[in-house]
Amino acid sequence: MRVKDLHFTDQEEFYPSPVSRQMPMWLQYMRLGLDADEEILGDLLTEVYQAIFGRQYRLAAMGIRAALEQIMIMKIGDKGSFNQKLEAFERAGFISKIQREAMRTTLDVGDAAMHRGFAPTDEDLRIALDIVEGVMAPIFGHADEAKGLGKRVPPRKNNER
Repeated sequence: MRVKDLHFTDQEEFYPSPVSRQMPMWLQYMRLGLDADEEILGDLLTEVYQAIFGRQYRLAAMGIRAALEQIMIMKIGDKGSFNQKLEAFERAGFISKIQREAMRTTLDVGDAAMHRGFAPTDEDLRIALDIVEGVMAPIFGHADEAKGLGKRVPPRKNNER
């Protein structure tokens, strides 16, 4: 296809995308290959960020949906529908009730992009990334860091508890 055959709109575009943000440091550790499942999940989330940087927002929404499902399957197994997985994920203590509702909405964004042609906005994806990072950080990023921090904090005296 010749360039002059392409249709361009008058819409202003910004590079990198307005949703662009720095990937969390813990994501880099997931990609080191120490755990095969975590590496695959880390690679998937990296592709989500790349889709966002390239303004491929529908693909990013679908990738976020896939990442959330993979997290649940990794931690609790394949429990059927998304709602069943979410319920089991909450029961297992990985998320709170508030996070469960936020995850359900985020999964719906990916579903709508996939099945109904929904085009998420910059703000939609910023919120979805906040949610997925908020779920992933304590599971994959901060658990070991918190243990190390706990070792450096002096213990309480017996009468302080």
